[in-house]
Amino acid sequence: GVVGGLGAAVAAGAALSFALPATTHLAGAALGAALGVLGLMGDLAASVVKRRAGVKDYGTISRMHGGVFDVYDSFVFALPGWVLYLTLAR
Repeated sequence: GVVGGLGAAVAAGAALSFALPATTHLAGAALGAALGVLGLMGDLAASVVKRRAGVKDYGTISRMHGGVFDVYDSFVFALPGWVLYLTLAR
C-alpha cells in the first residue's frame, strides 16, 4: 500500500505538473513524492495519537472508513507542505 500510494503520488505530480507554477515533469514528480511522504507521516502521527489514547479510530460516523476524520489523517502534514510549496513558488 505504501509503495503504491507513493508511486501514485509521483505519477500524479508528474502528470499534473503543467498546472503547477513554473514546474517541469521531474519537479512535479519530486513534489508528488514529497507530499506523499508528508501524507504518510501525517497518517503515522495520527496513529500514534490514537494508540496512546487507546482508541481504534476517531469516530463511527462513516461505517466504511471507521471514522470520518480517519480519512483526513494524511492531510495533517501534507496540506501545510502544499501551502509551503505554493508560498515559495511565487
